[in-house]
Amino acid sequence: MQLDVARLSLHIGEHEVFRGAPLAVDRALTERSFAGEHVSVRLSLGRGEASARMVSTDLTHGYIEINAEYTT
Repeated sequence: MQLDVARLSLHIGEHEVFRGAPLAVDRALTERSFAGEHVSVRLSLGRGEASARMVSTDLTHGYIEINAEYTT
């Protein structure tokens, strides 16, 4: 399957940041999307109704530091 960049769209939180090309966005609005406990990133390939969901974890320095203290 080849992707058609013109059909792609990307949202960070409720803010669309890409629709076939990068969009002019208010950086402060998109940065606020990353400030909460959960971040929603939605990518549309523009190829139909199928969907998938991915759940990730906190990989910030603080999280890694806390988990490095565990012993087995």
